[in-house]
Amino acid sequence: MPIRHLINENGRPFDNQELDSFGKELDALKPAERRDFRDANARAVATHPAERMLIVAGPGTGEEHPVQRTDSVLA
Repeated sequence: MPIRHLINENGRPFDNQELDSFGKELDALKPAERRDFRDANARAVATHPAERMLIVAGPGTGEEHPVQRTDSVLA
């Protein structure tokens, strides 16, 4: 089963169980699969119809990648 994008359509935050599940699924990916997932997720964030979006992430988690991706999608 493919990992879904890290966006809740209804805008609600992820609960701890969802975050734990995502972590396990992402940990199981090979580096190339993880990069593909990151790129697909960044595309989903960049093209999401929400007027505003808050991206919360810790150091080294790639939170700048969606912003860079948004620039390239909108260009």
